[in-house]
Amino acid sequence: MEGLIFVLLIAVILGAAYRRKRKKRQAKVKQIQLPGRTPATAEMIHHSRQIDTFVRQQRCHCGGKVYVCAQSNIQNHGVTAMSHHKKMHVAVCECMRCEEVHRFYFEIEYLN
Repeated sequence: MEGLIFVLLIAVILGAAYRRKRKKRQAKVKQIQLPGRTPATAEMIHHSRQIDTFVRQQRCHCGGKVYVCAQSNIQNHGVTAMSHHKKMHVAVCECMRCEEVHRFYFEIEYLN
């Protein structure tokens, strides 16, 4: 009888872990479709100061806030980066709660 209870307890624990992992995976898939999450869906901005504003509005899949760790220009992302006075920029961010790394992509169009 004790063996059966032990097996049921393990099954419940493993089931909960599986559900938690599945929920996290679904949230990541949903987030990758949001603007700015890939070079193809880069957020259009006119000044680099808008990057901080955009990042402050974002949340991790766990609900935590993200902060910018590093920023860089992207030269080779499949299209000409410097064409038409535009350039691609990436902000590498980290969640304050779960430490998940996020990348946000921006296309900066300079107003001349």
